[in-house]
Amino acid sequence: MTSENIFYVYEHIRPDTGAVFYVGKGKNGRAYRRWDRNKYWNNINYKLEQNGLSIDVRFVANGLSEDEAFALEIERIAHWRELGVLLVNWTDGGEGVSGLVHSEESKNKMSIGQLLKGDGHPSKRQETKDKMSVNNGMKNPVFYAKCRAARNRPEVCASQGEKISGDKNPMKRADVRSKFCGENSPQKRPAARARMSGDNNPMCRPEVRAAHDAALAWIKLCKQPYWGA
Repeated sequence: MTSENIFYVYEHIRPDTGAVFYVGKGKNGRAYRRWDRNKYWNNINYKLEQNGLSIDVRFVANGLSEDEAFALEIERIAHWRELGVLLVNWTDGGEGVSGLVHSEESKNKMSIGQLLKGDGHPSKRQETKDKMSVNNGMKNPVFYAKCRAARNRPEVCASQGEKISGDKNPMKRADVRSKFCGENSPQKRPAARARMSGDNNPMCRPEVRAAHDAALAWIKLCKQPYWGA
């Protein structure tokens, strides 16, 4: 475990509800990566992308050692769960094992996975690579041309557009919008507003705001490519 002060703690927020749904710890561009996430995080990200939305990232603090980042991650997860916020974090933070118990089936799968790493994996064998290369239909010019032609047919393009246009767009349906608009909006509920207003709002605290701005500037200096820029 490194003692360098290169870590930060971040929170992912749903732009449609304004609710925090994930707390994490990382360094460099980890806060903006969409891969290496659990299935619940991926489900939320997929639904947002279907509606043309992107996850908002909020930095709690940066310039931390790994121990400090783990401790703050645990604190933030506990904070949101005490407020009744549903997080997609599998664990309570920290080392990533608190609250996570592997079943015997999972242990067996991990054991098999270790055996298949590196040169032991079938896909690493040259004969397997040769078979995959020969059977790759996308390397066949005729097959590739047919796929492109099928994908670009006007009726196919129109069908894909119709799935999320007009009244078929979930966010344009009255029953869906009523759940997030007006008095039903989570932001309008007195209890929610009280929890996030005034001194209770972390972003209103000077030290948190300063840490957030510093973290954003630091990420940009790292020149890490990330979505939502």
